Amino acid sequence: MSWDPALTPYVGIWACNGDLGGYRQIAIEPATGGNDRPDPSAPPPLLAPGERLQWWLQIRAL
Repeated sequence: MSWDPALTPYVGIWACNGDLGGYRQIAIEPATGGNDRPDPSAPPPLLAPGERLQWWLQIRAL
């Protein structure tokens, strides 16, 4: 798995066990800090209302 750390330094795994409409889901998504704890000396990036940030994730078979 690879991505551009300049766009998002971390990725997280989001999992839902069926609480949202009965569907079980798992997703890889961008995160602003390791363990969702941004470095206090460098606050996480913020997007203005309506602003977009695109990122990519590449997954290769083993």
